[in-house]
Amino acid sequence: MCRISEPDEIMLREVRPSTRLRAELGRLPDAERRVAESLLSSAGEAIHDSVGQLAERAGASPATVVRLSRRLGYEGFAAV
Repeated sequence: MCRISEPDEIMLREVRPSTRLRAELGRLPDAERRVAESLLSSAGEAIHDSVGQLAERAGASPATVVRLSRRLGYEGFAAV
């Protein structure tokens, strides 16, 4: 699993989630990238989705949604 370096992680905590997603998009594993792309393409809907709904829309597992959230420095999807 690729991990963001600590200085980059600190900097990313200070920016918007969409900016974080765009910055990491090319470095994400395929399933996490699909979740990120789904979030970016339908952010207005995604904020109301459950982890399971977002995962289904992205063709990924709920665990993948949580992994992506944590990779971006959040405690979980609800914090995004």
